[in-house]
Amino acid sequence: MKAIVVSVLAVALLACTGCAPRAMTLPEARGLCFTYSTGGGHSPNNPDGGGGSCGEMTVICEAFLDEGRLPPLDREACLSDCRATRQVRYSKHLTDGCWAYAKRAFDLCERYCRGK
Repeated sequence: MKAIVVSVLAVALLACTGCAPRAMTLPEARGLCFTYSTGGGHSPNNPDGGGGSCGEMTVICEAFLDEGRLPPLDREACLSDCRATRQVRYSKHLTDGCWAYAKRAFDLCERYCRGK
């Protein structure tokens, strides 16, 4: 019986070695950001809204997860950039139905930066 318990624990331990969180890459963060919205939403190009999602999601994702800006920065500079972008985007999107999408993009930006 003792051998079975030890075997089960060993298998469980080996299975959990693949459970450790890994750093999110910028392409993964961008992919999650861009797939969060299904289109439509209120925007200058779509003033009537529709679909219940944000029509500015591409702009929001690009603002937070710009490939040319984030990778060379260190962790603290990266997080600082996410926070500065959040200040601008939250104010801009507080009333147009895109606030939740800006929050999602900010969360992904921070997760990417913390993974460095």
